[in-house]
Amino acid sequence: MDSEDNAAREIETEALLDRMRLPVGQSYNADDNIARICSVIANRTSLLMQSMYGERFGLNVLNWRILAILGYHSPISAKTISEMIATDQVTISRAIDQMSRKKLISRRVDQSDRRRQLLRLSDRGQEVYQRVLPLFAASESALLAPLSEDEQAELRRLLHIVAKQAETEFSETKRWQDVLSAYGKPGGSDA
Repeated sequence: MDSEDNAAREIETEALLDRMRLPVGQSYNADDNIARICSVIANRTSLLMQSMYGERFGLNVLNWRILAILGYHSPISAKTISEMIATDQVTISRAIDQMSRKKLISRRVDQSDRRRQLLRLSDRGQEVYQRVLPLFAASESALLAPLSEDEQAELRRLLHIVAKQAETEFSETKRWQDVLSAYGKPGGSDA
C-alpha cells in the first residue's frame, strides 16, 4: 500500500508542477526575489564581518551568529538557538561544541528540565562579543545609510512581518507542495 500511496503522491506532484508551469516565453525576474536579496545582503555583510572576527578570533559566520544571539538572549538552549537561526540542531550542536572548546560559551543544566543545557557567553565570549559588536553596528548603519529614520523603522517592521510569515509557512512540517498549492499561480497568471 505504501508504494501505491507514493505513486499517487508523485502523480499529484507532477500535476501540480504542470499546473504551475510558466507559459513559454514568460520568465521570473530573480533580481526582485526577496529571499535572494536578503541572502545577498546577509552574505556580503557576513563576508565583511568574517574578515574581522575570523582573523582576530577564529570565528566563522555561524559562530558569530550564535555569539550574537547569546550576547542578547541568555541563557537559552541549543534548540532555541537552532530555531532562531533556522539551522538544524546537529549543525548548531557542533558549532556550540567548537565554541565551548574555545571557551567562548558556558553550559549549565536547566534546573526546570535537567535533560536540557542552558548556554551563555563565558567571560572570554563576552569580551569577543563586545569587540565585534561595533563592526556589527557599523555594518548595519552602512546598509541603512540611504534610508531616513522613518524608512529604517518601516523596513524593520516589514522584515519582522516577513520573517514571522517565513517561520509559519516554511516550518519543518511544511512541504514545498503545500506552499506551491496555496501560493502558486496556475500557469504563472496573476489571478
